[in-house]
Amino acid sequence: IYGVSIAVNVIDIASKTLLVTNLEAEEFSMSLEDAEEQDEEAYVKKISIETFPEIIEEQVPVVERGLNAKHWTGRISAVENKTIMINAGKDVGLQQGNRFEVFTEGKSIPSGSGRTIYLFGANIGELKVTSVMEKHSLAESVSGGPFKAKQFIRFKP
Repeated sequence: IYGVSIAVNVIDIASKTLLVTNLEAEEFSMSLEDAEEQDEEAYVKKISIETFPEIIEEQVPVVERGLNAKHWTGRISAVENKTIMINAGKDVGLQQGNRFEVFTEGKSIPSGSGRTIYLFGANIGELKVTSVMEKHSLAESVSGGPFKAKQFIRFKP
């Protein structure tokens, strides 16, 4: 009997924060005689074909629930005078009047791949979208600040 596991980590590429992590495992058995008759590549392929579809099917609802429970996040792209550009627009369904909380970058965590993942820091204010383009939007301060490029934003329903 062998244990096969797949870990899924969903990372918000805008904020580089970990949104969902889940590990699912399945057991796979094969007689010793059958295992010895196959070369290593064929053996691994057989295990993968037998276990991966079920494991992945178990991952889907977990990831879906995790993503649905999170508010949309992004980043401030630029700040000029009192106009704040954010990295989302019509492409993600933003509308004029939408509001966002703004956060500083918090602690950083190095990932296994060498990328740095940042946690949200302190809540420093709120923005309101004033103009929406295809892939970015302009906003103004409702409260707080100072606002700078690369700060995180989180949709406020």
